[in-house]
Amino acid sequence: MSQHDEIPFVAELRRELVDAIAAQQRRAAAAPDGGVAVPGPGRARGSRWPRRRLLLTGAAVVVAAAAVVVAGLVPRLAGRDSTAAAAALNQAAKVATTRPSQRLQPGQYWYSKTRETQLVTIETYRVRWTITYERWVAPDGSGRERRHVDEQIFPSEADRQAWIAAGGPDPDVYGMNTDDRKGPGGYDLVELGSHRPSYDELLALPTDPIALAGVLRRAAEQTPDTPGSTTHLSVEQKMLGNAISLLRGSVTPAAVRAAAYRVAASLPGLRQLGAVTSATGRSGVAVAISDRYTILELVFDPGTSELLSERQTLVRPDADLHLPRGGVIHEAVFIASGVVGSTSATVTP
Repeated sequence: MSQHDEIPFVAELRRELVDAIAAQQRRAAAAPDGGVAVPGPGRARGSRWPRRRLLLTGAAVVVAAAAVVVAGLVPRLAGRDSTAAAAALNQAAKVATTRPSQRLQPGQYWYSKTRETQLVTIETYRVRWTITYERWVAPDGSGRERRHVDEQIFPSEADRQAWIAAGGPDPDVYGMNTDDRKGPGGYDLVELGSHRPSYDELLALPTDPIALAGVLRRAAEQTPDTPGSTTHLSVEQKMLGNAISLLRGSVTPAAVRAAAYRVAASLPGLRQLGAVTSATGRSGVAVAISDRYTILELVFDPGTSELLSERQTLVRPDADLHLPRGGVIHEAVFIASGVVGSTSATVTP
């Protein structure tokens, strides 16, 4: 990549790269036990994060990470991971480095099947939909998405009566049962908050946990809460959500998945919830991070590094949502994923 090809964000920060690397090396040398340090909650003074899609190839990866270091946003969190949650996540990171990466070739698609439970507001009532998503995504972002509502439940009798008063509309009325196809750029393999990296950008993500933490934090800081939402996510929760996106299946390079697990292990406030059984019957470990509004948790298998599910629940009862403490706002169970040769082929769980 020539200097003329770089986006302005990269060109601005390139001149600071040498000093940034030197500063980070000094911090790393001073850190006890060689532990991982991740960016803290501050924002770089005078820095900018482009609202366009992230360009994370070549020098952009290095400079984007260095931008965080330049502003001094990399305080130590812990010299050594001492919690059970961090230990389990770091174990998954070690396993992830040994797992094969499934690189997409032209003519191939990344297939994924997910079952999600979502609480949504429609006009005068709220409804909880359980939706099965199947996606086929090619390296250029073209592909297919099939979506079907398997179940709908009303959180209160008042919501059910409001639904009846509205004519008892089927989910089809709101376009929920679909089978769509799109051309290049139509679908995303991963989501980093409001940013949608291309496949080439995904392959170029940094494998160093410090650099990847910088990318995930910047994406989190630039991702607003959903307009009108009564719940909110902290920056750390959004960072964990971004890590989860990278951990869904092995389309993400193995070294990047390992770094994502290590970033998650270093997030402040993370705790282990213990051994659980996922909705698909698989055994895993649950870890979570919370703020005063919600708890975001993920379930993974430390022995295989596979992500099994994620869930967002309430810290306290919410009268607007008609949900008690611990009520589920959103849940996703990852059923199957893998490389296939057409938009009709699937992967057996």
